[in-house]
Formats: sequence, C-alpha cells, structure tokens
Amino acid sequence: MPLIEKRKLGIGGPNSYQVTVPKGWVKFFKLKPGEEVELVVDTPVVVFPPNLGRKEKIEALQKICKLIELLPEPPETTGERMGGGEPRC
Repeated sequence: MPLIEKRKLGIGGPNSYQVTVPKGWVKFFKLKPGEEVELVVDTPVVVFPPNLGRKEKIEALQKICKLIELLPEPPETTGERMGGGEPRC
C-alpha cells in the first residue's frame, strides 16, 4: 500500500524551494545525489525514481487512487487548488 508522508518545504535558493526525502527511501530506490527523479504534478504530486518502468508507474498510480478513495472528505475551502479540482483517478 502507498505511504503518505508529510515533508516540510525548505528554501533551496533565491528562486527555488526543496523537499527532502528520508535516507531510507534513497537507499531503497538506489538513488544517488544529483540524480534526477520524475515528478508528476497534478493533484496529488507524485515522485517516481528514474529506474521505474511505465507498468510500475501505472500500478503505483492505481494504488494511490485506491488510497485516495479511503481518505475522509476534506472540509470546504475557499481557495482554488492547483489543477482545478479533485484527483482524476
């Protein structure tokens, strides 16, 4: 089952922000400093390691969709979210 982990947004430089990941994730996915990861930016944001194939990405996204269905309904908000609405599963 997918893991939901909260991470803090840090300042990376004058024009950027950064999100750190746990060292265990880096070891598990065999990532190296400076290596690129793939971000799927929609609602939600998903990060894929570079060595994950298309089939594995689809399976991961399907698991995330199932997990989203289990989440409680969010309270009403007045702000508009990036992506303009609910996740498309």
